[in-house]
Amino acid sequence: MILEQRAVPRRRVHGRQQAVKLTTIDDTAPPTGSDEASIMAWIITKYLATAALVVLVSELARRTGRLGAFVGALPLVTVLALIWLHLEGQPPSRLADLARYTFWYVIPTLPMFLAFPLLLSRIGFWPGLLACAALTMVCFGITVYVARRLGVELL
Repeated sequence: MILEQRAVPRRRVHGRQQAVKLTTIDDTAPPTGSDEASIMAWIITKYLATAALVVLVSELARRTGRLGAFVGALPLVTVLALIWLHLEGQPPSRLADLARYTFWYVIPTLPMFLAFPLLLSRIGFWPGLLACAALTMVCFGITVYVARRLGVELL
């Protein structure tokens, strides 16, 4: 964090005028000094732990599709994100928002898992994957519309 000092009007202390400096924390500025190294180490730790999950799922899926799918279906990335946010001191409302919006954002991805096996055998991997991405976008639009009608703003 960067500390910013700025002068404010002078005041009298024991009959003498002195400048008073206020120190504020600028949260939008990049970290400096030793804080930068510790923040970078924390970010690298988060990347490695999250990447390990992706590698675990792909390795399990290579051995057995059922186990890979089971571990991949677990909300491990979201749970890790909740843990990271909690450890970083984010307010409970931020964690609740992540969980709530994750629910709504998972819904439009579900049809893809039904469509992909069908498309894979008919049109191949890349076209099937592209078609599933388009299907997910359409489903996302429908989900946003339905959620809005239910009083939930996703966008």
